[in-house]
Amino acid sequence: MRYNLRKKELLFNDISLKYTRDWVLVSEQIKVQKDMVEFELKELRIENLEPSSSFYSDLDINAEKIIVNELQIAFRKNKNYDRPPDQFKPTFRGIIDSLPIELNIDSILISNSAITYSELGVHKSKSGSIDITDINASIYGITNMPAQQQKINMAHIKAEAKLVGKTKLTADVSISYNKDAFDIKVQTGEIDLVKFNPTLVPLAGVEILSGQIKKIDFHMEGSEPYASNKLIFDYQELDVNIVSEKGVEKGKKKVVLSALANAAIRETNMPQDEKYRTATYQTERNIYRSPIVFVIKSLTEGVTYIAPGKSVQKFLHKKKK
Repeated sequence: MRYNLRKKELLFNDISLKYTRDWVLVSEQIKVQKDMVEFELKELRIENLEPSSSFYSDLDINAEKIIVNELQIAFRKNKNYDRPPDQFKPTFRGIIDSLPIELNIDSILISNSAITYSELGVHKSKSGSIDITDINASIYGITNMPAQQQKINMAHIKAEAKLVGKTKLTADVSISYNKDAFDIKVQTGEIDLVKFNPTLVPLAGVEILSGQIKKIDFHMEGSEPYASNKLIFDYQELDVNIVSEKGVEKGKKKVVLSALANAAIRETNMPQDEKYRTATYQTERNIYRSPIVFVIKSLTEGVTYIAPGKSVQKFLHKKKK
């Protein structure tokens, strides 16, 4: 760590927090289904830092800019254990407000970074992972100081990244300081679904034999209780296989399930198709799960309004009595 008093600059280099053993072995010792985090950071620079009277005791931060370079962060979860007791999880604004230090940052610039999510499914011997790489993001107006929140009204995040190494992913997020609400827009380019097999096979026992996503355009207007969503999900030539377990009889069962799965989904959904679909729908938030889980749930639920056939849709979305 270095502090340049003249430039009002604080610099950290080569920070890491990692387990000394494989994360699955560590989770088997913990015996609770909890998020496990590891990270490495090449550089963190805080520019135009204005230390408050409580900076050295409480680490309150009032700065013009924070630069984050080459952050590699991994989230791990072993689903073979029970979850800890449920606790209320705030939305994005609540997370900012609950930070234990006073924070007022004009901008945070993130470059050359990556996020990995790994999960070991129930009764599975191998974990599945998904990587978001080449993350470059600009974050503006992060503060938990009421006077500043009133002044700037919202925080804003604009990010670009690559999904499974090739596909461009963009995200635009606005977080209101006036009410517990947020707005998210996510878009992707073309995706070869076969590239998701390293994730899907160990996690869900599903293998993509063929399929191309041509476009995902997702818009979510969220609040604490629910979200209003719109999804465009254009794809072609989708063909799935249920991965066989050991044994002839189980193998036969998987062949039947694969046939049923392909019969239940629509092979293609493109704008020129006669039965082309988009989705406009609402999702309810589970207050015991993080807002990131809420976003993922809302996106994946939209797919269930588009990909399955009508009879399967009616089953998936039948009204609760």
